[in-house]
Amino acid sequence: MLPQTIGYSPQLPDGYKYFCQIKEASNDSKRIWVLEEHYGSDIQQAIISDAQFLIGARYHSVIFAINQNTPFISLSYEHKMNGILEMLGKQDAEVNIQDVFQGPEDQKKYEEVINRIVELTHSVKPDENARQKAHKIADNCFDELRKYFQKG
Repeated sequence: MLPQTIGYSPQLPDGYKYFCQIKEASNDSKRIWVLEEHYGSDIQQAIISDAQFLIGARYHSVIFAINQNTPFISLSYEHKMNGILEMLGKQDAEVNIQDVFQGPEDQKKYEEVINRIVELTHSVKPDENARQKAHKIADNCFDELRKYFQKG
């Protein structure tokens, strides 16, 4: 597990502590490893590059998977995750979890999300085209920024 939030507030729990709680609550905690929070994006991308696939609930973990051409499932709960997947044509790798967190607890919603995640784990594949498209978008943005500064 790769935590990407540091600090604690009721809206944004500390990722490392939260993942450790999940690990300890699991049936087989020896199979779960939680990366300590002081490791940065280069280490996280190296880990992701070696993974069979990634289930990401944070924007940057999904971006890292795209960058490393690692199959992924995006647990999307905000517009920026939906937006990047739409730009890259990767909506098939998305599980929208917004409804799960709105309103009263609903066991049926939880089960639908879990079933969709399990279903996708059998079909996610690397997508070199999405990686190349993402790199092209980033390169174009940097080119535009360079042109802007050259105009001075």
